[in-house]
Amino acid sequence: MNGVMIIRDRDFSLRAAEVIREFVEGPHLLLRISVVGPHFPFLDSTPFVRIVGPRRRVDSLMAEVSPDQQEMRGYFPADTPIGGRIEWGYASEVWGSVPVRKIPRTRLDPKRIAPEVHRVTRRNLGAFRKQSR
Repeated sequence: MNGVMIIRDRDFSLRAAEVIREFVEGPHLLLRISVVGPHFPFLDSTPFVRIVGPRRRVDSLMAEVSPDQQEMRGYFPADTPIGGRIEWGYASEVWGSVPVRKIPRTRLDPKRIAPEVHRVTRRNLGAFRKQSR
């Protein structure tokens, strides 16, 4: 990266929502944590989002930059606790970190979720089980 990027906590906000994503193995319900900020560039390096607490770190199962480059989105098992700090970056380089304050988690209505949707949990990763080995 050329230049310096100054990051302040107040430049970013966090959102958490259950979402359904389609994969070869079928639809999966995941927790999406979005870091909303001024600009997240598209790079050749892989983006990441992770939750860092006092005793553990939880890496997202996958991450992406939104098409408008205003969000870095990390996808986690739906039952992942949110606390500590959210870190994001590319490859192995942390570009930013913000403390988790109260983040309302938007949940999908279970009555409207089709039976074939796999709810990804920490114990049952579904399509992501191969990458956790």
